[in-house]
Amino acid sequence: AAATTTTAKQKQKKSLQIEQVDSIASEVTPVPIIDEVQVASSPLVKDPIDETEAKSKTIASPAPVPSSSAQTAPTQTSTLTPIEPESAIDFLEQLRAAREDQDEVRAQAILLGTLPSKVPLYLSDQLDASLLNVIAKGLMGLTDHKPIGAFKRLRSLTRTNRFSIVAAFDMDVLEPIVNAICKAALDHGRGKVSMQDVNGVRAKFKLGPW
Repeated sequence: AAATTTTAKQKQKKSLQIEQVDSIASEVTPVPIIDEVQVASSPLVKDPIDETEAKSKTIASPAPVPSSSAQTAPTQTSTLTPIEPESAIDFLEQLRAAREDQDEVRAQAILLGTLPSKVPLYLSDQLDASLLNVIAKGLMGLTDHKPIGAFKRLRSLTRTNRFSIVAAFDMDVLEPIVNAICKAALDHGRGKVSMQDVNGVRAKFKLGPW
């Protein structure tokens, strides 16, 4: 009889434990299972790259150049590092050094690093035929990087003191260079350089209009 009583109590205790577990389980909110595909496509999931970084990455990524225009498009400016002169003396010394070393790339770099409006200021009354020659050739080379910039510097060059006198002595060399710079500005200027602008510069070199 004692054994029977003990067994009945154990069954009753086990039954109470099962009822408690079922009661707790019914109070817990079930967690839905979401697969990885749903999470990735959810509008609430944001990309870890913020707007600023994403924008900078877009700018940093160069647009592909179509094969049809690869031969006519000017070279990117990143291939030429500008040299910004510290003063007019530095500007003249850099150009004269480029002339002595026959270093056209250096001439291009110093011209690229100089604002167009400063070209006549830096030259002042120091322009001579050999210096004009190295500047003109440097600007022609600069059309591969900055065709509009080369044209603007050429136009500013014509405002230099004694320009018309110096240019008259070397027109056989200058004329094809001026033609090349003007043509590059028209071809790649995207409407920023007009025929009137070009003919205005050509007139300074005593060349007829196109």
